[in-house]
Amino acid sequence: MPLTDDGLGALCRGCPDICSLVLIGVAALSDKGVAAIASCGRLTQLYLVGCNLVTDASLAALAASTRSSRRAVARSTLSVRARSRASRPS
Repeated sequence: MPLTDDGLGALCRGCPDICSLVLIGVAALSDKGVAAIASCGRLTQLYLVGCNLVTDASLAALAASTRSSRRAVARSTLSVRARSRASRPS
């Protein structure tokens, strides 16, 4: 059974002391799921790889809500790739 935003929300509510989370190829993960992740106050590492429904807006909101000691890595999301290409010098 694939992980959904609702399932991730339940995980974060049930295990609020999660300190590291790795999500690879979670096709159903969207901004709603990233919002649930932001509620994990002890989270220090987050890796999102191939979560193509996650947008730059939710990643920016997550970064704004995190402590400086947190580390977040997002790779292979469509919006992040598009933004990276746009910011490259010509």
